[in-house]
Amino acid sequence: MADKKDENRRPPSVVNFLNEFQRLFKSHELKQIA
Repeated sequence: MADKKDENRRPPSVVNFLNEFQRLFKSHELKQIA
């Protein structure tokens, strides 16, 4: 519940940016492992 409230407080652009950053970070980690 608290997480949803935090997301609502943040602007959608910030949430999208964080999601994109996590995706890039995960893909980078996978590349390093491989």
